[in-house]
Amino acid sequence: MNRASGIFLIIIIITVYPVNGFIGDYRYDTCQDYNSSNVNYVDVLALEGNYYVCKIGFVEGKVTIGWYIDGSRVGYDLNYTSVSILNNENLNNFISGKSYGFSNSEIASLNRVFTQNELRGTYESNVIETELIGDNYYLVINFGYRTSFGNVEDEINQKPRLERLGDFRGSIYLPDFNQRIECSIKLDYNK
Repeated sequence: MNRASGIFLIIIIITVYPVNGFIGDYRYDTCQDYNSSNVNYVDVLALEGNYYVCKIGFVEGKVTIGWYIDGSRVGYDLNYTSVSILNNENLNNFISGKSYGFSNSEIASLNRVFTQNELRGTYESNVIETELIGDNYYLVINFGYRTSFGNVEDEINQKPRLERLGDFRGSIYLPDFNQRIECSIKLDYNK
């Protein structure tokens, strides 16, 4: 009995604890492709001051890549919001509070910052053609988790560990369907 509880505890620690451990990125939703007419629903109220991440997947080569955001169901009082596509290393730096950036200049052009309440009632997309080095890529919607690309480790590390896990911690609120964002990605390989 004692051995079984020890094994169970080790499994829980391995799967939940590492923010950027060897299985840390499996906690994210899979991004829905715009071409499939499906979307990811993001509960804005539950994530205020945090972030939402969905995994695009491993991408390498010449691609058309981008995102679509529908903020028509967002209410007032939504503070700083940004939308980015980050590779694995930059996502981990974003979460941990270290300086982060983009893997190339075209991916940087996908970054969009919305001022307070600017996202309300908007439908916006941003799509580019680029050549990407092989890596896992993620759509990141930042709801005020951090507001700069610089090092903010001290500020981030003061937050409780579960709060730093963002969407993984789950929503403690009942979903408010009038306070959500619908998002999807565009990914096509080019010849």
